[in-house]
Amino acid sequence: GGPGRVVDTALAAMHADGRLAIGGPGIVAVLRPVAYDPVERAVLHGLAAAPSGSLAALRVAVMRHPAVQETGDGLAARGLLAAPRASVVWRVWGLLQTFLCLASGPVTIGLALARFMEGDDGADWSYPFAVAMIPAVVVGFVSGLVCAGVARSRITRAGRRAAAEFGAAHAYRTDPGFLVATRGLRGVADPELRAHLVASARTRPSASSYTPFGAAAVAVAP
Repeated sequence: GGPGRVVDTALAAMHADGRLAIGGPGIVAVLRPVAYDPVERAVLHGLAAAPSGSLAALRVAVMRHPAVQETGDGLAARGLLAAPRASVVWRVWGLLQTFLCLASGPVTIGLALARFMEGDDGADWSYPFAVAMIPAVVVGFVSGLVCAGVARSRITRAGRRAAAEFGAAHAYRTDPGFLVATRGLRGVADPELRAHLVASARTRPSASSYTPFGAAAVAVAP
């Protein structure tokens, strides 16, 4: 689920056992300053650095925190996430291929029609040209979209398998942190808390302030 899922998991766990209060309009308050892991410590650090208690601002700040970024780095090192640079290369390649095929489609069709019109009642129509070029453009367009879509989700096949096995092995658990970790925000049973978390998730960090999940932890937060 990326860095947002990591932060949401910590927030749900801390809210469930009474360490945090999250109320309207998206304000977080510390009730017990206790953290059980590095991400929860990052939540408390973020709240101390942002006295306003804005849930949306806190979520973005913790997503950029080294504790969260190192989680992604660890998953990438174990082969459960693709390296950020590799996924970017595949995504750019897929989008470029899609654009080139889309642009060449009308040209290919025009050339095919021109070849057809050159012949006498189609006697010189070149079937191999039409059969080879037009389907190739369509296949290239579709495969480019597929590559770009797959690259957008950085989780590897091993990562998907590990996530599924973990969820199945712990299916008996009903604690909010686990449910958010494995199901996302739809796993939040408290409707008020879910509404606040969903609203905060819609706040997109700016390109200059956001570090992708699993990227090297460089100068993300002082």
